[in-house]
Parts: sequence; C-alpha cells; structure tokens
Amino acid sequence: NRNFNEYFVIEKKLKNVPALIMAGGQGKRLKQFTNYFPKPLVPIENTTATEHIINSFKKYGVKNFFISLNYKKNLIKSYFRENKVKNLHFLEEPKALGTAGSIGMLKRKIKNDFFIINCDTILSINLENFYDYHKKNNYSITLVAAAKNFKLSYGSCEIKKNGQLKKILEKPSMNYLVSVGLYLFKPEIIKLVSRNKFLGMDDLIKKVKKKGGKVGVFPISEGNWYDTGQPNT
Repeated sequence: NRNFNEYFVIEKKLKNVPALIMAGGQGKRLKQFTNYFPKPLVPIENTTATEHIINSFKKYGVKNFFISLNYKKNLIKSYFRENKVKNLHFLEEPKALGTAGSIGMLKRKIKNDFFIINCDTILSINLENFYDYHKKNNYSITLVAAAKNFKLSYGSCEIKKNGQLKKILEKPSMNYLVSVGLYLFKPEIIKLVSRNKFLGMDDLIKKVKKKGGKVGVFPISEGNWYDTGQPNT
C-alpha cells in the first residue's frame, strides 16, 4: 500500500524529533477569553489548540512533546492529566521567561533537532518538507514565515521635506513575510539559553547569528496559517 509506505517513511524520519509547545504566556491578544481560561485551552474544532497541534504533529510521527507553562499552569496541567494526553512533559516556568526563555529548561532532556511551536499557532504544513529543508541547509534555526498582505484602512500621505503634500495613496497594501511561531532548532542552541532567565526569540536569533549560526526561513502561503491569537481570523 503506497500510502502506508509513505506514512512509515515519514514516521521513521521524525519519530526522534521532539516538539516544545510554548504555552507560558497570558494570551493578552485574546484577553476577553483568557481572563477565564488560558490560551493553550482555546477551543479549535472540538478540541483545544494544544491538542490540535499535538495531533497534527503525531500524524508525521512526532512522539515526544514538552509544554512550557506559567500562566494558570495548574489548570492546564489538570486538564491534560484528566484527558490523559500521552507523552506530554510539563516545563514549569518559575516566572514569565518570554518567548524563548523556557528553551533553557530543555538542557539534558533533548539530544536531537527539535520543533518549537506557539500554542496559538495552527498550521497546515508538511513537517517532513520543513525538516528536510532545515537539515539540507544546515541551519541552526529555521523559522516558518507566511506571506501576509496588510491593507491600511486609511489614505497614506507622502509629504515633501517642507511638509507640503506630495500625494495621497488611497488605502495602500503592503506585503510582508511574517514569522508564524513554528521553528526547528539544532540541540546545541539550548546551551545559549540561561536557565530561568527572560529571553525573547528575536534576541536568541540575534545571539545565534552573532556566533556564526545560520538562520533560515521556510516560506508558506497565508492560507496555511491560522492564528488563534487574532480573534477575528
């Protein structure tokens, strides 16, 4: 059976690639919901955002999951224990550690390349292709970025140096590649993160580049990304 053989190859390739789900933040963009329950438990298609992510990774053979917790951590732990989510290891932040600080808690726990994903990032992506791209190019970090078109709701004014109006652009559009919150890391990057110290992902990426590491970008289309942190998406 061709489909079975393809699945077996994928599972063999990614079965030793763990995933860290970043779930320590308060989810301020969804404050009207996260006042009552934390963003890892935001409902997505009859399940939670976190379980949706875990299930999508399991389809590609990923077996081992870590989740970083801080805000409402006891509620989150109770939920996953009650629902018997397997192979999910809790990393409890003693304080808010930022978007990359909890990586330091993986020391002596991970030996292979590993995925990192924000708990509010829902993607339709071939993880095998992403992994192959990361390994083939020998990147220290590879991040997934979506092509995003932003349309301003207002006319944009271009002015001369003396303040005189040059022209008005009516509701212009701008195109960007936006980081969606999914990464692949080499295991040696963990050593660059101090344990229990606040660290932003942008600062970690700068540190890796400063030390000569290569950082790659894996582009996807905007339609393959659903951000649960945006209430109107």
